Amino acid sequence: MAEVRDEYIRALFDLSKTDPAKWATFVEAFKAYTIHELERITQSAPDTAQIAIGFGRKMKEQRDDFVGIEALMGKIKK
Repeated sequence: MAEVRDEYIRALFDLSKTDPAKWATFVEAFKAYTIHELERITQSAPDTAQIAIGFGRKMKEQRDDFVGIEALMGKIKK
Protein backbone atom coordinates (compact mmCIF):
# COMPACT_ATOMS: atom_id res chain seq x y z
CA MET A 1 0.00 0.00 0.00
CA ALA A 2 2.81 2.41 0.85
CA GLU A 3 4.35 1.76 -2.55
CA VAL A 4 1.16 2.85 -4.30
CA ARG A 5 1.00 6.03 -2.21
CA ASP A 6 4.67 6.74 -2.91
CA GLU A 7 4.01 6.50 -6.65
CA TYR A 8 1.05 8.84 -6.24
CA ILE A 9 3.24 11.35 -4.38
CA ARG A 10 5.99 11.10 -7.01
CA ALA A 11 3.46 11.69 -9.79
CA LEU A 12 2.02 14.71 -7.98
CA PHE A 13 5.50 16.08 -7.37
CA ASP A 14 6.44 15.66 -11.03
CA LEU A 15 3.20 17.33 -12.06
CA SER A 16 3.84 20.23 -9.69
CA LYS A 17 7.20 20.83 -11.36
CA THR A 18 5.96 20.82 -14.98
CA ASP A 19 4.44 24.29 -14.60
CA PRO A 20 4.77 25.73 -11.09
CA ALA A 21 2.47 28.68 -11.82
CA LYS A 22 -0.34 26.45 -13.05
CA TRP A 23 0.24 24.10 -10.12
CA ALA A 24 -0.10 27.02 -7.68
CA THR A 25 -3.32 28.09 -9.40
CA PHE A 26 -4.65 24.54 -9.17
CA VAL A 27 -3.77 24.23 -5.47
CA GLU A 28 -5.47 27.51 -4.62
CA ALA A 29 -8.57 26.51 -6.59
CA PHE A 30 -8.68 23.11 -4.91
CA LYS A 31 -8.32 24.72 -1.47
CA ALA A 32 -11.31 26.97 -2.23
CA TYR A 33 -13.29 24.04 -3.60
CA THR A 34 -12.53 21.98 -0.49
CA ILE A 35 -13.84 24.75 1.75
CA HIS A 36 -16.98 24.99 -0.40
CA GLU A 37 -17.59 21.24 -0.18
CA LEU A 38 -16.94 21.13 3.57
CA GLU A 39 -19.50 23.89 4.07
CA ARG A 40 -21.98 21.97 1.91
CA ILE A 41 -21.42 18.86 4.00
CA THR A 42 -22.72 20.68 7.06
CA GLN A 43 -26.08 20.88 5.30
CA SER A 44 -26.26 17.23 4.30
CA ALA A 45 -29.24 15.14 5.25
CA PRO A 46 -28.83 12.95 8.34
CA ASP A 47 -29.12 9.75 6.31
CA THR A 48 -26.15 10.72 4.13
CA ALA A 49 -24.06 12.47 6.78
CA GLN A 50 -21.57 9.64 7.31
CA ILE A 51 -20.81 9.40 3.60
CA ALA A 52 -20.53 13.18 3.31
CA ILE A 53 -18.15 13.36 6.26
CA GLY A 54 -15.96 10.62 4.77
CA PHE A 55 -15.91 12.45 1.44
CA GLY A 56 -14.94 15.68 3.21
CA ARG A 57 -12.11 13.99 5.09
CA LYS A 58 -10.73 12.52 1.89
CA MET A 59 -10.89 15.90 0.14
CA LYS A 60 -9.04 17.48 3.06
CA GLU A 61 -6.36 14.78 2.91
CA GLN A 62 -5.92 15.38 -0.81
CA ARG A 63 -5.75 19.13 -0.28
CA ASP A 64 -3.07 18.62 2.34
CA ASP A 65 -1.13 16.39 -0.09
CA PHE A 66 -1.28 19.07 -2.78
CA VAL A 67 -0.23 21.84 -0.40
CA GLY A 68 2.58 19.82 1.20
CA ILE A 69 3.89 18.01 -1.88
CA GLU A 70 7.46 19.21 -1.35
CA ALA A 71 7.59 17.88 2.22
CA LEU A 72 5.94 14.60 1.23
CA MET A 73 8.45 14.08 -1.55
CA GLY A 74 11.26 14.85 0.88
CA LYS A 75 10.05 12.05 3.16
CA ILE A 76 9.97 9.58 0.26
CA LYS A 77 13.51 10.46 -0.87
CA LYS A 78 14.95 9.73 2.59
